[in-house]
Amino acid sequence: MTEPRSITQEDIYFKARMISEGVRVQMRDAPPEPSAIEKDEIDIPNKLDLGDIDGILDLMRRSNMQRESNRFLGQTFILDGSGLLAPVYPNKHSRLDLVVEGDVGTISDGGEVLATGRFPPRKEWLKEKISNGMPITTVLPGMSAAIINIVFNLSCMNYNSNRGCRYCNLFANPVSKKIVKLPKETLAKYASYQAEALKIATDGGWRGTLAVSGGAFPPAQRGEYLERLDLVMSTIREAIDEETFARLRKVY
Repeated sequence: MTEPRSITQEDIYFKARMISEGVRVQMRDAPPEPSAIEKDEIDIPNKLDLGDIDGILDLMRRSNMQRESNRFLGQTFILDGSGLLAPVYPNKHSRLDLVVEGDVGTISDGGEVLATGRFPPRKEWLKEKISNGMPITTVLPGMSAAIINIVFNLSCMNYNSNRGCRYCNLFANPVSKKIVKLPKETLAKYASYQAEALKIATDGGWRGTLAVSGGAFPPAQRGEYLERLDLVMSTIREAIDEETFARLRKVY
């Protein structure tokens, strides 16, 4: 029998602060990633072939491997004492420092330790791959135990023009910055990959919230907003049985 958790107002405030401010992630004694890629090995062309979604995804996957913070984007941190689950949002401008050693971490502000905690073991289904041979996380950016992001645009006009949200990690990569007007045919293929990955997650027992979003569209595509949203969601509904789909919460 587990002991009842004691959650204080300070615990809730601290979790809210992690969500609103994000954390600066620092690694201690981290083993090298087996698939790590040196920066000079990635050649991102000046102009992408926007009809080649597999090529775009491969560039995104390889580019994201270089960003240390991406290893924790979407992960959940279990706070000691209260047992609260707090999402990790990497933000290099935050006052909060998260120092990670193995599966444990310490969060401090200006050297003052505010909390300690641990990362839960990663689920086995996270190792699965979609039909193009890429990891499912390639098409489920920033996913966590509680949330899976379903996107219907692969870039953000606001971010690309330096008017984006304070610290957006979904489109803060050199590949998304080269995508302006994504063809609907390419989005349809991407949607099928998202549906595949989501089905793997739900077949593995995941039940959480679908956060449906997308970067800001360029003016020429804003009239297609609802059409593109429907394209993605319809593809997902076709891949997942109605009972499971109904049990997933949806947040727009």
